Amino acid sequence: MFTFIRCALTPARDCQLVWKSIELHEKYGSVDAHAILSADKSNHARLRRILAPALSEKAIRENDGIVLKYVNLLVDRLRARCGQSFLDLNKYFECTTLDLIADLICGQPDGCLRKEDGGVWLDILRNVIQSQVWMQALETYGLARWSSYLLPKARANATIENGKIIGAKIQTRMTNQPHHRDMMSYILSEKNAMSPLEMRLNAATIIGAGTGTTATWLSTTFHSLTMNRDAYQCLAKEVRSAFASDVDITSDRVAQLPYLNAVLQESLRIHSPSPSATGRFVPSGGEVIDGRFVPEGTTVGVHQHAAYHCRSNFHRSNEFCPERWLPQARESKSPFAKDQLGVVNPFSYGPRTCLGIR
Repeated sequence: MFTFIRCALTPARDCQLVWKSIELHEKYGSVDAHAILSADKSNHARLRRILAPALSEKAIRENDGIVLKYVNLLVDRLRARCGQSFLDLNKYFECTTLDLIADLICGQPDGCLRKEDGGVWLDILRNVIQSQVWMQALETYGLARWSSYLLPKARANATIENGKIIGAKIQTRMTNQPHHRDMMSYILSEKNAMSPLEMRLNAATIIGAGTGTTATWLSTTFHSLTMNRDAYQCLAKEVRSAFASDVDITSDRVAQLPYLNAVLQESLRIHSPSPSATGRFVPSGGEVIDGRFVPEGTTVGVHQHAAYHCRSNFHRSNEFCPERWLPQARESKSPFAKDQLGVVNPFSYGPRTCLGIR
C-alpha cells in the first residue's frame, strides 16, 4: 500500500495539468492556462486568491438563505411525489445542486428543480462528466486522437455547449445587479480581476465539480443511512434536538453537530464521489516511495477507494461507521483508536486542495 508523501511539483512547461503525464503534453500540447485546474503555479495562485473569498466561510454564511430556499424547494418536490412511485434521489440532488451553484455564482439558476426531467443544461453537464471518463480511457489506449469519431456526438460536443450556456449567463450577469452577493460580486471587486475567458472557464469548473460530486455525496449518504438504522436514528435525534424549526438551521449551527459531520465524513470515506487518484509529478532526482525508488517525472498518486477501504488504515474498513469520526473514538479503549483518519483527503491535498472543501 503506497503511503501519501509530500513532494514538490516539477515546474510546468507552458501550462500542464498537474495530474496528467508529461508524455501526453509532449504528444498533444499544453492545455488552457485560464482555468484553475490547469493553470501553472503562478497563475494558479492568482486565480486562487481571487476565488477564495467567494468560497470562504463568511461567504457561505451570507448565503444561508439561498441554500435554505433550494432545500425547501427540494423537500416540496419530494413530498409531492411521495407514495406515487420510486424516486431517483440522485436526479433531484443534481437538480438542486445545479440550481444552487448557478445562483451562488451569478444569480441565474436554470430552474432544474421545477422541470420534470431536469432540463437541457443538466443533460449537457452529465455528458461533460461522462466524456471526461471516456477521454481517460481513450488516452490510456492511445485513441484520444479519434475521440471525435468514437464518442457519441452529445458527449463530444458537451464541453462546448456547456461553455456557451455559462458564457451567456455570465454576460447577462455583467449587465445586471444580482439579488444577493454572488461569486461574481467577489470576482469583479478584485483589482487583478479575471478576464471574461477566465470567468467562464472557472465558473464551468466550479459548476461541473460541485454539481455531480455533491449530488453523489448526498445520494451515498442517504443510501448508507437507510441501510444502517442505528446511524439514522442517532442522526435524527441529534438534528431534531438541535433545531426547533427549519428557520433555526444555519451553516454555523450545522457545523456544530458532531454526529452529522461524522456521517458526512464517513460517507466520503466509504463512497468517495471521486474515488480515483489525484496525481503528482515526482520531483527532480526521483523519490523513494514506500521503499521503492521512483524516477523523476513519473505521475504518482494514491487511489482513494483503495486507501479508504484498506484494513491497515481503518477498523471495519468496509462498513459504514460514523462513530469512528467522533472524539471518543480516539480513546485507547475504542476499536477505532488506531484508524488513520488523515488518509481521507477527498478534496486533494496541498496547494491545489479543492476550494470547495467548505
